Amino acid sequence: MTDKLFIRYNKVMQKVFEKAMDEVTTKEQYFSVITRAREQFEKETIDGLSVERSLRNDIEKEGIDNVLDMALTVCDMYLPYSLITILHESIGTEGIKHKILDETRPEAERASLINALAGYETEDITTFLIGYITTVHSDLLKEEASDVLATFNKDTVYSRISDIMSKNRGNEDLLSVLASMFRQSDKSDSVYRMLREHFLSAEDKGLVANIMADLDNAKAVVFLRGYLSRNINDIGKSEIADICSAISRMGGNAEDFMKHIPDIASLP
Repeated sequence: MTDKLFIRYNKVMQKVFEKAMDEVTTKEQYFSVITRAREQFEKETIDGLSVERSLRNDIEKEGIDNVLDMALTVCDMYLPYSLITILHESIGTEGIKHKILDETRPEAERASLINALAGYETEDITTFLIGYITTVHSDLLKEEASDVLATFNKDTVYSRISDIMSKNRGNEDLLSVLASMFRQSDKSDSVYRMLREHFLSAEDKGLVANIMADLDNAKAVVFLRGYLSRNINDIGKSEIADICSAISRMGGNAEDFMKHIPDIASLP
C-alpha cells in the first residue's frame, strides 16, 4: 500500500533527524540532513521491493495523481526522490507548475511541489521561480521558491535578477535571494550596491537594512550609520530600531543612535 511506503518515509526522516539534531544549527545544515535522510530512504525496501519499484507499481494501479495526493498528505518533509523522478516523467515541469499555482491546495503541499523542481534547472523554471517569488503572497512559498532558486547556477540567477533591478523594478524578495546566495562572495559588493540603491527609494527601509545584514557586507555599516546621522530626527522609532538592529547584526556599533528610542531596552 502506498500509505505504508510514505509512513516508512516519515519514520526514516525522523530517525535520521533524531541522530543529527545536535549538529543542526544553520539552514545549510538543516538541508544537508534532509538530503541525507531522503537518500537513506531510497535504500529501504517495501515488501521486498525497492522504493522506486513499489511506487511504480502503486502508480500503475492508482494513477499518479492519487499517489501524489497521498504523498503530499502523509509525508512530513517534502517528497521521496523516487516519486519526484516519476513525477517529472509523468507530468513534467509544466504539470508540477500547474499544481503549484493551484491555490486550492494547502500551502504545505505547494511548498513540497516547489521543492520538487530542485535539480531540474532550466531557463523556464528559473524564470518561473523568479516570477513566482515576486507575485505570491505566502512567506512560506516565497521562501521555498527562494531556496530552490539558490540551488541553481549562481551566475544565471544573478544575471536574471540584476536585469530586473536595472529596469527600476526593485523587489525586496529578489534582493533577499541575492543576499542569501552571495553572502561574503565575490559578488557581495555588486549585490550591496543594488541594495544601497534600492534602500534610498524603499518604503520599508528597515527591511532593506536587514537584507543588507543578511548579505553581511561591512560597507553597509558605514552607509546605514551615515543614513541615521543625516535623518535621525525625521524618521520613526521603529525604522531607527530596525536599522540599528541591522547594524548590530553586522558587528557595527549602534548604541549612539539607540538613545533616540529610549522605550526599547535592547535590540536583537
